[in-house]
Amino acid sequence: MPKIKYPIRARSHLLTLLGEELIGDDRLAIFELVKNGYDADATEVAIRLNLQDRRPMIVVEDSGAGMTLDDLTNKWLELATDSRRRYAKRRSEKFHRLPLGEKGVGRIAVFKLGRNVALTTRAKHSPEYELSIDWDSLIEQGDYLEDLRVEIIENKPPKHFVGKATGTRIEIAGLRRTEWGRGDLRKLYRLVTSLASPFNTPDQFSVTFSVPGRQSEIADMIRPDDFLKNAVWTFEFNVKGHVFEWKYKFTPPHWKQLKPHSKSKINDRLTLVPIDKNFKDKDEGDSKLMLTGDDLKGIGPISGQVYAYYRRSEVLQATGGTTQMRMWLDDQTGVRVYRDGVRVFNYGEPKDDWLGLNARRINRPGAKLGTHSVVAAIHLDLSSSRELREKTNREGFDQNPAFDRLQRIVLSVFEHFEMLHAEDRTAIDAVIRGVDEDTPVRFADAIAHLRNGIVEKKLDKEFKRDIDAIEHEFSELRDVMVSAGTAGLNLAVVFHEIEREVDALATAVERGIDSVTIREQSTTCHNFFTALRRSSARIPRDLSS
Repeated sequence: MPKIKYPIRARSHLLTLLGEELIGDDRLAIFELVKNGYDADATEVAIRLNLQDRRPMIVVEDSGAGMTLDDLTNKWLELATDSRRRYAKRRSEKFHRLPLGEKGVGRIAVFKLGRNVALTTRAKHSPEYELSIDWDSLIEQGDYLEDLRVEIIENKPPKHFVGKATGTRIEIAGLRRTEWGRGDLRKLYRLVTSLASPFNTPDQFSVTFSVPGRQSEIADMIRPDDFLKNAVWTFEFNVKGHVFEWKYKFTPPHWKQLKPHSKSKINDRLTLVPIDKNFKDKDEGDSKLMLTGDDLKGIGPISGQVYAYYRRSEVLQATGGTTQMRMWLDDQTGVRVYRDGVRVFNYGEPKDDWLGLNARRINRPGAKLGTHSVVAAIHLDLSSSRELREKTNREGFDQNPAFDRLQRIVLSVFEHFEMLHAEDRTAIDAVIRGVDEDTPVRFADAIAHLRNGIVEKKLDKEFKRDIDAIEHEFSELRDVMVSAGTAGLNLAVVFHEIEREVDALATAVERGIDSVTIREQSTTCHNFFTALRRSSARIPRDLSS
């Protein structure tokens, strides 16, 4: 019997399975479309959710290079195309970017979001082309993938990209998520604003997000970099070959016993933590190794920034902390990973602890930093980190030897930072105990500190009037309470809280916190004192009668 080779065929239903299962989260599906814009040399990707329209849709539009008819037919409509793998080292024409996508299946992400897709695109010196896909109708065209057809039309004149404009616009309707609550919008906004690194974006690339008719639901959202200047510790590092460079800075609350300082080293060696899959501390007798160039094979140079916070209420208050800052910490803390300035998910998401930082704190909570206390970014170079391969579902890197080495190196960097910060953290604890028990801030000192800061920072004269009002309210409150016979422990507690609030405001001024936040804090102080004074006015003047 002659040997016969039979073809492997794919049923049309495979597209449905890929669309539903390939991307685990619809937010990551949107992220895939943003990455396509990055690969196309876009400077901006605009995401708009038209949820109030009669026909709700998601629109993702970029200002990139766009696609020709050949690109559409031989790349976009060809699943698992090898164009990016084949030319993996070919950089983009304008910004010389290496492509982030490499598996050729990311475009299936659009069908995770909706059943109807309309794509409009235009490349330089090319007409504008448009194609529309109704997912259900497409699948019904035939039993096998080779039976499916998509019509591409040429727009004369262009509908969206007029003049010399180029780019790609994708409209997704028939949304699979029919209800978008306030929480859904805010989660998506947080993701969108974290796509490009706020620390190290190599060229012009930004992502915008809008929800017409519901913009108020995200209007108060805080940007990823809003409270970086409030960090108590900052640490920058660069690991290249066997060389470890770092800069450490301590910016404590404005307490007399604490002084800011910094340290740095440009030719240090990094001590690697012991190999331990559970990231548990081991005995000192367990040998540690020094970083070598071989440890970075397939990973390339690693750099990063760590902003660390002490979440005790005394410290947050003294560093200009507000309710918004606490919310910001809840949203932004974690250790994120960026390649060529674009984020790799899900590293740094609220429940992610890829370094095992939290497990290390169980036995030594005062010496170790957990994910809830750091806003950190780890930067990798795409061309040098080829052994770090993203999973097909876009949820992190494959667990291979290169990723294991990356974990160990970054964790070793954190341990070095923790050793540097340990003494300063102990000093803060000592001052807090002293502030609570022995050395309360005096109101006269706090108000003088605040006035000096306003003069030095050349703030608006209206702030001076606010301070005058606060001082007046404090004096009246003190007179009322003393004359009412309420001096003693309760009075001391009230005055102590007031003094700390004013000193925190002074510290915010000194640290250069934005004027809007300072205005909010001063108004809060003024209202607090006024309410106390009015309450105290109702106390009988002679309690002994």
